Amino acid sequence: MMPTLSKKLKEYKDSLKVVNKFVFTNALGQRLGSNSKVWEELNKLLKKQGYDCTLHDLRHTYASLLIAKGVNIKYIQKMLGHTSIKMTMDTYGHLIPDVHDHAVNALEEILNKNIPDRHALGTQELS
Repeated sequence: MMPTLSKKLKEYKDSLKVVNKFVFTNALGQRLGSNSKVWEELNKLLKKQGYDCTLHDLRHTYASLLIAKGVNIKYIQKMLGHTSIKMTMDTYGHLIPDVHDHAVNALEEILNKNIPDRHALGTQELS
Protein backbone atom coordinates (compact mmCIF):
# COMPACT_ATOMS: atom_id res chain seq x y z
CA MET A 1 0.00 0.00 0.00
CA MET A 2 1.21 3.51 -0.77
CA PRO A 3 2.56 5.29 2.33
CA THR A 4 0.27 8.29 1.74
CA LEU A 5 -2.84 6.12 1.55
CA SER A 6 -1.77 4.16 4.60
CA LYS A 7 -1.28 7.39 6.55
CA LYS A 8 -4.70 8.76 5.51
CA LEU A 9 -6.47 5.52 6.41
CA LYS A 10 -4.73 5.46 9.80
CA GLU A 11 -5.75 9.07 10.44
CA TYR A 12 -9.33 8.22 9.53
CA LYS A 13 -9.36 5.12 11.72
CA ASP A 14 -7.85 7.06 14.65
CA SER A 15 -10.67 9.62 14.33
CA LEU A 16 -13.36 6.98 14.83
CA LYS A 17 -15.12 6.70 18.16
CA VAL A 18 -15.23 2.91 18.08
CA VAL A 19 -11.85 1.24 18.35
CA ASN A 20 -11.42 -2.03 16.48
CA LYS A 21 -9.32 -3.55 13.72
CA PHE A 22 -11.57 -2.43 10.85
CA VAL A 23 -11.13 0.82 8.93
CA PHE A 24 -14.58 0.84 7.33
CA THR A 25 -17.43 -0.23 9.60
CA ASN A 26 -21.17 0.12 9.96
CA ALA A 27 -22.73 2.55 12.45
CA LEU A 28 -22.14 0.05 15.28
CA GLY A 29 -18.44 -0.28 14.47
CA GLN A 30 -18.91 -3.76 13.03
CA ARG A 31 -17.34 -5.18 9.90
CA LEU A 32 -19.27 -4.35 6.75
CA GLY A 33 -21.11 -7.27 5.23
CA SER A 34 -21.44 -8.04 1.51
CA ASN A 35 -19.47 -6.28 -1.19
CA SER A 36 -22.53 -4.32 -2.31
CA LYS A 37 -22.99 -3.11 1.27
CA VAL A 38 -19.31 -2.15 1.43
CA TRP A 39 -19.63 -0.05 -1.73
CA GLU A 40 -22.84 1.52 -0.47
CA GLU A 41 -21.26 2.49 2.85
CA LEU A 42 -18.08 3.80 1.24
CA ASN A 43 -20.11 5.87 -1.23
CA LYS A 44 -22.01 7.36 1.73
CA LEU A 45 -18.68 8.11 3.41
CA LEU A 46 -17.37 9.86 0.29
CA LYS A 47 -20.49 12.03 0.10
CA LYS A 48 -20.32 12.78 3.83
CA GLN A 49 -16.71 13.93 3.39
CA GLY A 50 -17.78 16.25 0.56
CA TYR A 51 -16.56 14.23 -2.42
CA ASP A 52 -18.85 14.27 -5.45
CA CYS A 53 -17.85 10.83 -6.71
CA THR A 54 -18.42 7.16 -6.05
CA LEU A 55 -16.06 4.36 -5.17
CA HIS A 56 -16.47 3.16 -8.75
CA ASP A 57 -15.28 6.59 -9.98
CA LEU A 58 -12.21 6.25 -7.75
CA ARG A 59 -11.57 2.77 -9.13
CA HIS A 60 -11.59 4.12 -12.69
CA THR A 61 -9.38 7.03 -11.68
CA TYR A 62 -6.91 4.63 -10.06
CA ALA A 63 -6.65 2.53 -13.22
CA SER A 64 -6.48 5.58 -15.49
CA LEU A 65 -3.66 7.16 -13.48
CA LEU A 66 -1.67 3.93 -13.55
CA ILE A 67 -2.11 3.68 -17.32
CA ALA A 68 -1.05 7.33 -17.76
CA LYS A 69 2.15 6.52 -15.87
CA GLY A 70 2.86 3.53 -18.10
CA VAL A 71 2.17 0.79 -15.54
CA ASN A 72 1.91 -2.65 -17.09
CA ILE A 73 -1.68 -3.49 -18.01
CA LYS A 74 -1.31 -7.01 -16.57
CA TYR A 75 -0.55 -5.50 -13.15
CA ILE A 76 -3.60 -3.25 -13.46
CA GLN A 77 -5.75 -6.26 -14.37
CA LYS A 78 -4.58 -8.03 -11.22
CA MET A 79 -5.15 -5.02 -8.96
CA LEU A 80 -8.67 -4.50 -10.31
CA GLY A 81 -9.49 -8.18 -9.91
CA HIS A 82 -10.45 -8.64 -13.54
CA THR A 83 -10.67 -12.30 -14.54
CA SER A 84 -9.10 -11.66 -17.93
CA ILE A 85 -6.82 -9.15 -19.61
CA LYS A 86 -9.57 -8.77 -22.22
CA MET A 87 -11.88 -7.27 -19.60
CA THR A 88 -9.21 -4.74 -18.63
CA MET A 89 -8.36 -3.90 -22.23
CA ASP A 90 -12.03 -3.57 -23.21
CA THR A 91 -12.53 -1.09 -20.37
CA TYR A 92 -9.27 0.86 -20.41
CA GLY A 93 -7.61 0.08 -23.74
CA HIS A 94 -8.59 3.43 -25.23
CA LEU A 95 -6.41 5.14 -22.60
CA ILE A 96 -3.24 3.31 -23.57
CA PRO A 97 -1.02 5.48 -25.75
CA ASP A 98 -0.59 4.38 -29.34
CA VAL A 99 1.80 1.46 -29.11
CA HIS A 100 2.62 1.72 -32.80
CA ASP A 101 4.44 5.06 -32.39
CA HIS A 102 6.22 3.80 -29.30
CA ALA A 103 7.34 0.62 -31.08
CA VAL A 104 8.58 2.51 -34.13
CA ASN A 105 10.52 4.96 -31.96
CA ALA A 106 12.02 2.13 -29.89
CA LEU A 107 13.12 0.25 -33.00
CA GLU A 108 14.59 3.42 -34.50
CA GLU A 109 16.57 4.02 -31.31
CA ILE A 110 17.87 0.44 -31.26
CA LEU A 111 18.91 0.56 -34.89
CA ASN A 112 20.63 3.93 -34.53
CA LYS A 113 22.66 2.67 -31.58
CA ASN A 114 23.58 -0.75 -32.94
CA ILE A 115 24.11 -0.32 -36.67
CA PRO A 116 27.33 1.51 -37.48
CA ASP A 117 27.31 4.24 -40.07
CA ARG A 118 28.63 2.62 -43.25
CA HIS A 119 30.36 5.87 -44.28
CA ALA A 120 32.28 5.85 -41.02
CA LEU A 121 33.51 2.35 -41.87
CA GLY A 122 34.79 3.48 -45.28
CA THR A 123 32.23 1.53 -47.29
CA GLN A 124 30.75 2.93 -50.42
CA GLU A 125 27.11 3.11 -51.28
CA LEU A 126 26.02 0.78 -54.04
CA SER A 127 24.60 2.40 -57.15
